[in-house]
Amino acid sequence: MGTDRTPVAASAIPGPAALPVRIADLVPGMHARGVFVVKKKVCREQAGGNRFLLFQFADRSGQINGVLWDGVDEVSNCITTGDLAHVQGDVQTYQNARQIKVQRIAPAEPGGFDLADFLPTSANDLDALYGRLLATVHAVGDPWLRRLYTSVFEDPEVARRFKHAPAGKGWHHAYVGGLLEHVLSMLEIAALIVRQHPEADADLVVGGVLMHDIGKIEELVLRSHIEYSDAGRLVGHLVQGCLLVARHMDRLEGFPPETRMRLLHVLVSHHGAVERGSPKPPMTLEATIVHLVDHLDSQVDAVARVVCGPRGEDGWTEHVKLQDRSFYAGRPPARSGDPRD
Repeated sequence: MGTDRTPVAASAIPGPAALPVRIADLVPGMHARGVFVVKKKVCREQAGGNRFLLFQFADRSGQINGVLWDGVDEVSNCITTGDLAHVQGDVQTYQNARQIKVQRIAPAEPGGFDLADFLPTSANDLDALYGRLLATVHAVGDPWLRRLYTSVFEDPEVARRFKHAPAGKGWHHAYVGGLLEHVLSMLEIAALIVRQHPEADADLVVGGVLMHDIGKIEELVLRSHIEYSDAGRLVGHLVQGCLLVARHMDRLEGFPPETRMRLLHVLVSHHGAVERGSPKPPMTLEATIVHLVDHLDSQVDAVARVVCGPRGEDGWTEHVKLQDRSFYAGRPPARSGDPRD
């Protein structure tokens, strides 16, 4: 982490104007100067008793760690998690990850910025994507399930929130519209599996895919960054989703109890194991399919974003703490003459 000291002025960022940089473009050896979201701020203490601050900064292009050695009390009093902050410092490497050694940090006035500029967002037309989702809903063969899925996804409040919800806070599909993209990708993968295994109930699989993470519209909130709501922390998206779907089932008089039980089982078991948050493991074919497709799509998306992000000249990415590994993205191809020469 380094122990060299740089004076910090928290009240202002003096000096000549400089072009702001995106976090995705920061590499070790650069001088960083920009406005970032403070996703995390933690105070730690060294062996000698001196305190320092660890940060996680973010913009819509990515995130980066930060460390501040001096002026801890002043900065602690004026910067908190969720704030926008002017940040200035040198980019270095610590434990195989980029880090800004903060020289100066000061609050940025939120009114001077569009907070949407700090949120990563799908590049696709979300209304068009939601139209694809509704087309899938209307094609469901089972009349009870079609009525249920229509009740859920044509609910104006569900539609509004589902279109913009992220599928995660930081690992997979962690951007505005990420949940919708995740679900549509899963539908395509699941359709291939159901064609290979026609003994599966395709309509139940569709519903499990559509609604497995629907609780995330309540679990995750969009502020200056993606964060957990209080209900998300205390209850969690898996339970929140089951409650939402059950409420819609209750509105459909005569909804078949067997269908209700089988669909709710798909939702409660989609994490795959108790230690991963599911109260029950998958115990039906449809639940098994939804769990495996969810795991496949989420992990591939997350790793794809890692290998497309910053990497060293040796071709390796930064260390991914959640996976306890780096990923090999490949070295840039060496320049050479035309192979036809």
